[in-house]
Amino acid sequence: MNRVFPLVLAAGVTLLSTASALLLLGYLSQVRQPMGVVRDALIIEMARSQEDVARIASLKQLAGFDNTPRAHEFTQVADTLHHRLRLLSGTATRLPATQRDAVVGYLERAEHSISLLAYPRFSDTTADTDDTLRGLASTIDELTSYLMETESHQRKLDRRLALVATILTALVLMVGIVLFVALLRLERHSNALHYLAMTDDLTQLYNRRQWLDQAPHLLALRRPADSPVALMLLDLDHFKRINDDFGHPAGDKVLKAFGVMLKRVARRSDLAARLGGDEFALLMPQADARNAETVGERIRHETEHFDPTQPAAGANLTVSIGIAVSSHADDDFSSLYRRADQALYQAKQQGRNCIRLG
Repeated sequence: MNRVFPLVLAAGVTLLSTASALLLLGYLSQVRQPMGVVRDALIIEMARSQEDVARIASLKQLAGFDNTPRAHEFTQVADTLHHRLRLLSGTATRLPATQRDAVVGYLERAEHSISLLAYPRFSDTTADTDDTLRGLASTIDELTSYLMETESHQRKLDRRLALVATILTALVLMVGIVLFVALLRLERHSNALHYLAMTDDLTQLYNRRQWLDQAPHLLALRRPADSPVALMLLDLDHFKRINDDFGHPAGDKVLKAFGVMLKRVARRSDLAARLGGDEFALLMPQADARNAETVGERIRHETEHFDPTQPAAGANLTVSIGIAVSSHADDDFSSLYRRADQALYQAKQQGRNCIRLG
């Protein structure tokens, strides 16, 4: 469970970081989109306002020919423009504060100019009226230019923000992947160290410490509680002679080959180990004396007919085996091990290369 947690944590951090970055991109997209719509609407309405101003200027020039109809048309155009500017003032409040203040200022100037162009003064051809019209047109032109520049600047800013958000997303994803890979390697390294700590490096069987740690639990957790469990202790006979005659490297090869054979003969449920030197052990759940002796005889036979390869060719190898069987719920591992060890001692005292039951 503890070894799985770092992987789950790394995967969680990676997914959370990626989701956060994608949410940032989505937020920027959703927030910027309404602002762009507002500015586009203002630009369109300002273009219509420019048309109204040009129409007002045209009506002023024609006022002397037909004053009353032109005056009525002027009033309609001026009222439409004034109403449009008031609506634009409300729309402008949705802009960011820095842009809103500037746009509202332009609109207030334009509304003031329209208020000076009320009909009673429309028939005048004084310089003040011309100045007012030019001022109104200039204000609307300036506002239109400001909105277009702001829109262009905002689009550039949006592209930069999107690029930054994309880069951040990629970086976060890369960091998450690197973290995940690092923790995965750490997990594998931890598993490798754990495996080395619990196995014998030469034979790849359980080592003494790991076997002595697991065997009592396997005995205590057997089901049913009175089911038989056999313990087999094995000792290679006169193994020191092989080391002396052929050298320790040859002896290591013999031990490794014996470990392979022991693992092959043992059942999947059996717990095989090298206890040290030329001593081995095999704990066999759900095995009575007959089952254990059958397996032991096969091991003894294969060991006796073992044909060591170079450089230990010609070496004679046999094994002595002691077996003890527990068939009572109150049997503990210590007593079982002691009886198997006594049986092994009898096998070695009675000529070796044999099996004794304790």
